[in-house]
Amino acid sequence: MSYRIYPAKLIRIVDADTAYFECDVGFRVWVKMDFRLAGLNAPEIHTAEGIKAKDWLTNAFAGFDKFTLAVTGADKYGRWLAYVYPGEVGPKLMADVTSAAYKASINNDMISQGVAKPWDGQGAKPV
Repeated sequence: MSYRIYPAKLIRIVDADTAYFECDVGFRVWVKMDFRLAGLNAPEIHTAEGIKAKDWLTNAFAGFDKFTLAVTGADKYGRWLAYVYPGEVGPKLMADVTSAAYKASINNDMISQGVAKPWDGQGAKPV
């Protein structure tokens, strides 16, 4: 999988699989944009499960002012797909897919905790 690494600050959570971040794209340029959490689908926000999933994500983001985004590309709506890591994770650790830093994404935590389902963006969304 190919991705780019960006330091980021959370602006706001939209729902359990979409959030706005301000990203450092280099050369002291910061860009605000929305990201969809890659590799998963969370329940829709207008459902009880969706509210629970958003609350889980809010708690997972709490206490961190910096994040690392591993951006894999864009979805069909133009949102960038990203694996989100709490804190600052170095590019060398991110390059090694066997490292603890690589595996410790909030995305993977959401799936393992049962608040989201794995989904690669192809076919019907799991509910």
